[in-house]
Order: sequence, then C-alpha cells, then structure tokens
Amino acid sequence: MDTGNTLTEKLPIQISDVELEEAVDGLVAYQGNEGNVCYLNPSATLILSLCNGSLNTAQIATFVAKAFSLSVPPLADVTQSLQELEDAKLIAWVSEDTIQETGD
Repeated sequence: MDTGNTLTEKLPIQISDVELEEAVDGLVAYQGNEGNVCYLNPSATLILSLCNGSLNTAQIATFVAKAFSLSVPPLADVTQSLQELEDAKLIAWVSEDTIQETGD
C-alpha cells in the first residue's frame, strides 16, 4: 500500500465476495474464492464497515476516534489495520474517480 497516495487519493472498499458473520467479539470474514477465514476484533470490524469507497484513511481514523472516545484520530493504527485488511484480501483500493464513474 502506498500510504502517501492512499491518504488523499485512494479509498478503501470491501471486496464483494467476502461473507461476514457476527462473532462473540467482532466478525468472522470468509473470503469466497480463496477460502480464507479472518477473525476481526471490534476495532477492525468498525474499520472494515467504513470501507465503502467514500472515505479515505484520515476520515476513517476520525470516525474511529469518535467511536472510541479518543482525543486524537489513530491514523497510524488505522493505516496498519487497512494494510492488514488488504493483505487478508478483504479490501481493495480505488480512486475516487473510479467510484464516481461506476456510480453514474
């Protein structure tokens, strides 16, 4: 992930073939084609839920700060979590232009 580019120009979006199921403390994500299973804690669950193609990394960090009553958005932690979600093939990065083109 190119964090310099991602913060301002790229938006995370959930991969479409991921099936989510509630767990006791978060979510279980099943990646259809790969057969991978990923367990997400509450903060990762929140971050994944915000990966809708309309928020950038800094905006997601701001939502996380509000949700957990933090005084400062946890930008480094959110960036790391997004990288882990990408590595697990649960999200992809798209440009804002791509989202606008498909929304027309």
